[in-house]
Amino acid sequence: MAAVARRRPRRRGPRLLHLALRRAARGGPRGGARSRAGGDVRRRPRGRRGGRPGHGRGQRRGRTRRPRPRRGPGDRRRLGRAARRGLAATGARRRAAVSGPLEGAGAGVLGLLLLAGALGAVLRLACDHWLPRGGIVLANVLGCLVAGTVAGLAAGLGPAAEGAPGAAPPGLALVLVTGLAGALTTFSTVSVSTARDVQRGRWGAVLGAWAVHLAAGLAAVVLGLVAGTALAAG
Repeated sequence: MAAVARRRPRRRGPRLLHLALRRAARGGPRGGARSRAGGDVRRRPRGRRGGRPGHGRGQRRGRTRRPRPRRGPGDRRRLGRAARRGLAATGARRRAAVSGPLEGAGAGVLGLLLLAGALGAVLRLACDHWLPRGGIVLANVLGCLVAGTVAGLAAGLGPAAEGAPGAAPPGLALVLVTGLAGALTTFSTVSVSTARDVQRGRWGAVLGAWAVHLAAGLAAVVLGLVAGTALAAG
């Protein structure tokens, strides 16, 4: 009879011991944790916040976090006073920027300003109607004369803030210069006529018009200054 060869049972003890020694030599986990593929899983050491070691805020900046010092009642009072002073200065600057030349002007001065502006516009229309060619020059010269006269009066009488008996009335420059002379004079019309002459190639007319405006305007301002100073002295 043929002898039937029997399969010897495997000895798993030495094999398991060999695997355990290999894991210990590689520094694997003691508990024998394995991945889904069957390999060893090496756990990453965690830091203070659960991430990698050395990735905290204080460690990343190279310094540790220091607690903020507590402020006492005196510090709070000083901070409050500084904040109030800053707000007061900001409010004063805003009021000065908004008021400007209209500061101290009452309803009467504003009404006179409107009337002076309307009168200046009517005078400008009359100059254009009477002198179709030289109406703009006449209007600008009259406005310069008014501005020079008011400047001479203000220089001779003194500012109204001093409260002197012979001081200039408040709102005089606002009504006459801004209202009357501002509505009477024009710069945009001169610029438009100059641009038209340039397009047509009339360079002589351009130079002549600007020379007349500058010379006549300066002469009117000087005459107004002299007249205003004489009126203030008399």
